[in-house]
Amino acid sequence: MPTLRLELPIRPSEAEIEALRADLAPCAGDVYELPSQSMEPGEIILAVSFLSDALQGADVLVHWLSARLPRAPGRNQARIRLSDGRTLKLEATTDPDAFVKTLRAALKKM
Repeated sequence: MPTLRLELPIRPSEAEIEALRADLAPCAGDVYELPSQSMEPGEIILAVSFLSDALQGADVLVHWLSARLPRAPGRNQARIRLSDGRTLKLEATTDPDAFVKTLRAALKKM
């Protein structure tokens, strides 16, 4: 069961996290918060564990992240850490559809 770690600069609301859980329900087991090791206020780390192929949820996950990134410089990127140690950075200016392709390619290599 692959697990992705999402590092977000701004804490989403509980309703937004629940919406992500609902959207990922067919393929993800759970979305839960991990203890943050950062000293930046408002940062959050979410873990997404997949029951089946993580490729199915890649587009939902990327579009959810893109919609929550602030446009202000400095805190406008999220990081997705894969279980094999690789990190992908999604910035507010990144094309979500192109990033979905990047994430899927990375997940296929796992």
